[in-house]
Amino acid sequence: MVALLAMLLAGAAAGVTQLRIEEGARSGARALARGEDPATVEQTVRTLAGGTAAATVGGRGRMVQHHRD
Repeated sequence: MVALLAMLLAGAAAGVTQLRIEEGARSGARALARGEDPATVEQTVRTLAGGTAAATVGGRGRMVQHHRD
């Protein structure tokens, strides 16, 4: 019973983390589309997706790549 509860909690935590990462990426892309500078985009991503998240703006500012270590 304890193992089942642990697996359920781990699954819920993974789901919440995924949602935070997705929201961070969306918000970072919106900030970039508004013309915000890359530092602001990265700060937006870190705020929403967590302190270990990072955003990389590549090319001519048309793409946001998001990763979490």
